Amino acid sequence: MSDDEPIYIDVGELAGVDADTYAAADSGDRQAQKLMLRNLLTSEASAAALTTGHWTAWMVRMIATGERQATADMLGSIAEAARAHQLSAEQKAALDELVEQYFGPGAVGAATVSRVRAAFAGEERESAVVDLYLVSDRLASGEPVGLDEVADAVETSEALEAPAAEAFFTAVTAQLSYSADPVAAFRLAVDALEKYVELREQDEVYAGKVGMTALLGSQLADIAGEPQASMMLRAAYFDEIQAFQSADN
Repeated sequence: MSDDEPIYIDVGELAGVDADTYAAADSGDRQAQKLMLRNLLTSEASAAALTTGHWTAWMVRMIATGERQATADMLGSIAEAARAHQLSAEQKAALDELVEQYFGPGAVGAATVSRVRAAFAGEERESAVVDLYLVSDRLASGEPVGLDEVADAVETSEALEAPAAEAFFTAVTAQLSYSADPVAAFRLAVDALEKYVELREQDEVYAGKVGMTALLGSQLADIAGEPQASMMLRAAYFDEIQAFQSADN
């Protein structure tokens, strides 16, 4: 092939969909677009996600970070669990629907919530992690989530021995409670930061959360009337905060 010859890429094939689905996505069909996105992300899963750990562990990692690679790894782990018959066809379909709705605007619909909960009825850990995912979806969608629900999520995370989820929901608690008790909120942010720092030592996917939570802690320290603590956090995590702010922009 010469340098002048065009290169043709079958995007639909890369996304694992047929020609009709690709045409529908190209025409603006949101469901077709979600299916393509899910398939593309699944194809980006790391080797570790495909060969190690339970799919719920990868879902917790996605909840705690929201990173693209964490989402891809979660999807890859789910797909691999289905191939290994660790998930039934019904469970896999329910999880696929759940994730596809997560991609769209607003929170996951009530029918999907009922379907995925029914699919894992009687499976304690799986049901608990799905419930944590649903709370995180509502938070990401801007839906109202009460402090009592977030406190329950922290408690569930502790029971599951899932420090990543515990860090995430602890940071959310700090964000939601600072107006009532800024000092307590500051301490919660520091607790979450310490957990994220420990997690980053094993997995760089948590780096963004270190920067975000350090910034949150410094802001809450200012609100709580602790300017020295704020300055110390900003100095100690200067690079992480800068990286987070750059990525956020």
